[in-house]
Amino acid sequence: LLIRGAPGSGKTTIATKLIESRLFEKHFEADQYFYEEEEYVFRPELLPKAHRYCQECVEAAMRLEQSIIASNTFTDYWQMKPYFNLASKYGYTVQEMILCEPIFENVHGVPKEKVQKMQERLIESMCHG
Repeated sequence: LLIRGAPGSGKTTIATKLIESRLFEKHFEADQYFYEEEEYVFRPELLPKAHRYCQECVEAAMRLEQSIIASNTFTDYWQMKPYFNLASKYGYTVQEMILCEPIFENVHGVPKEKVQKMQERLIESMCHG
């Protein structure tokens, strides 16, 4: 399951509930890369590494045939391509959940203007793939 949405849309909340209900076994997101001793320390220059980390975690879980959620903003469709490629390689069917509106305060302090631009890109990618 790929969960897409702007910061504050509920991606992590939904993924956590799905894991708790045992509908999925593993949940990964690029944000997990930025935790240092349970404190979130975002460093934008490390974002490419964070996304590679997320993809590597997903692939490791696929090798174990686990059910997986990857939740990232995925504001542009091309950002999901590595996950579709992994799914094809390991025989997974991909489901996509799109959370269109931020309804929570984003926990990482992303400025409102940036959240709005991300949401606009997400909607644009939904219309034009």
